[in-house]
Amino acid sequence: MAEDMGMPEGMTEEQIDAMEDAAGSAAQDAYTAALDGGASGPEAAAAAIEAAGQAMTDMGAPPEMVDTMADAANDGFKEAFEGGADPDAAFQAAGESVDDAFGDGADMGPPPGDMGPGPDGPMGPPPEGDMGPGPDG
Repeated sequence: MAEDMGMPEGMTEEQIDAMEDAAGSAAQDAYTAALDGGASGPEAAAAAIEAAGQAMTDMGAPPEMVDTMADAANDGFKEAFEGGADPDAAFQAAGESVDDAFGDGADMGPPPGDMGPGPDGPMGPPPEGDMGPGPDG
């Protein structure tokens, strides 16, 4: 994830989260300001990506990490916008594309397929007979 993208050593998870929040806020502010100023969706996206990249750079992200973010955001926005999404939906798609690029698996769901038996083999049936009193006596 972040380490794979060249994240500077010694950055804590809190610092990475703060960078993500700062970049997202900068992108949202720039995107909204550009749209309010009459920019097209793609022009606003370019402003948002530039602002997010600057926020990341200011917080110590290496260039290859910023490039990964920019490429993913641009691809996500372009695909959604060209597919007929409105500017807000296309902006959201750009953010989701960035999350995917950095391996943010918050909404990935369970792994595919059967996970198989546990380390001691498959669980057998419960024991027969009285299992004794429960934890409350």
